[in-house]
Amino acid sequence: MFKLARHSKSKIANWWWTVDKVTFVLALFLIFTGMMLVLSASPSAAHRDRLYDEFSFIKKQGVFIAAGLVLMVGFSMQSLRTIRRLAVFGFLCALGGVFLTYLVGDATKGAARWIKFAGFSLQPSEFIKPVFIVMTAWLLDANKRMEDFPGMSLAVMLYLITALPVFGQPDLGMTILISGVWALQMVWAGIPVWLILTLFSSGLILVTGSYFFLAHVRDRIDKFLAAENEIGSQIQKSM
Repeated sequence: MFKLARHSKSKIANWWWTVDKVTFVLALFLIFTGMMLVLSASPSAAHRDRLYDEFSFIKKQGVFIAAGLVLMVGFSMQSLRTIRRLAVFGFLCALGGVFLTYLVGDATKGAARWIKFAGFSLQPSEFIKPVFIVMTAWLLDANKRMEDFPGMSLAVMLYLITALPVFGQPDLGMTILISGVWALQMVWAGIPVWLILTLFSSGLILVTGSYFFLAHVRDRIDKFLAAENEIGSQIQKSM
C-alpha cells in the first residue's frame, strides 16, 4: 500500500500533510455535484442544440475539470510568496481584461462580459474572483501582523477597484458574489458588522442611483431583464 510518511521531504508528501483536507474534500464534492448536474442535463441540452453526441457537454466538462484539478493541486503546492506573486499578476491581467470588455467585449443578453482570445471566449470577471480573494486575505493578514500597515483601508480600495468595473459591465451576479465574500473576509478580520451593513446600504443606493441617472446602466439592466430576450423570458417563467 502506498503511504506518505510525515518525515518525508518530497513535495507530494509535504503537500499531503499541509493541505486543508476538509476544504479539499469539499471542493471535490462540489466538482462531483456539478458533474452529476451536467450529466443529467447534457442529453436534453444536446438535443435542443441539435448536437450528434448527446454527451458532448459532459465530455467538455470533464476536460475542464481535469485541467482545473491539475491547476488546483499545482497551486496548492506553491509557497505563500509564490501564491502572492501569482495573485498580483493574475489580478492585474484579469482587471485589464475586465476593462477590455468595455472596448471589445462581446455584448450578449444586455451585458458585455466576454472577450475572444485565441479562438476562445473568456470572461475576465471569473478570473478576477479567486485572485481578488487571495489578495484581500493577504492584506487583512498583513493588517494583523504589521502594526502600521493599512491593510483594512487597502482591502476597501481593492474591493472598489474590483467591484465597480465588474458592476459596470453589468455583471450583477458576480458583483454580489465578490461583495459577499469580501464582506465575510472583513467580518472575520474584525470589522464591525454595522460598518459592513452601512457599506452595503451605500452600495444599494449606488446601484439604484446608477439605474435612474446613468442611461447606459439602465439600458443594460433593462435588456438583461427584458421579456423578449431569452434570459428575460426565463426570469418570467421562474416567477
